[in-house]
Amino acid sequence: MIIFIDAYNLLKTVLHVQFISDAQRLQFLQLFEKYAQLRPGNQVLLIFDGGPDIYESSNRYQHIQILYAGIMQSADDIIKKKIVQYKSYDVLLVTCDRELRRYAAQYQIESLGSVEFYKILQNIVYRQDKKEEIIAQTICKTTHEKNEELDMLMEVGSRKLVMKEQDKEVKVKFRSNNDMQVAKKDKKLLKKIVKI
Repeated sequence: MIIFIDAYNLLKTVLHVQFISDAQRLQFLQLFEKYAQLRPGNQVLLIFDGGPDIYESSNRYQHIQILYAGIMQSADDIIKKKIVQYKSYDVLLVTCDRELRRYAAQYQIESLGSVEFYKILQNIVYRQDKKEEIIAQTICKTTHEKNEELDMLMEVGSRKLVMKEQDKEVKVKFRSNNDMQVAKKDKKLLKKIVKI
């Protein structure tokens, strides 16, 4: 899946600020880099207003792509171009901008609010960090002798940990009156959310 992210929209929404510092932007990029490593099947495209050039330019990190709109256009303009260009692909738009969400809907592209997406993103990264911490804590070597087979056995054994109730996946439920069918649009969005 390709995820188009209205980057400043997301940052300003979740941080509740008007201006974004370079440190906040860098921390945000590192979070997305980590997410992209965990979800290699998803292509992450962060689209920012402004940038180093007059016209559109791009940078590539290891696992994410960053587009800068430049001075001559806005991030919304770039997102609209990308929506038209990728309309036949599996795409998710992340923004709170109502106009952009309506525009994406014209091309049958699902959109998700910035806050909702950010919560899912943090949950994915947090669970991975917690998993790595648990694995690191469960490997306990009692001898200084080097035995590759034993080390491998201990590592593999520590991966099979009992899962606590709070660590299980959160299931998304839709409210329905009198067992009504979930709307087709909601089903499409749910499929996208599961892929995040």
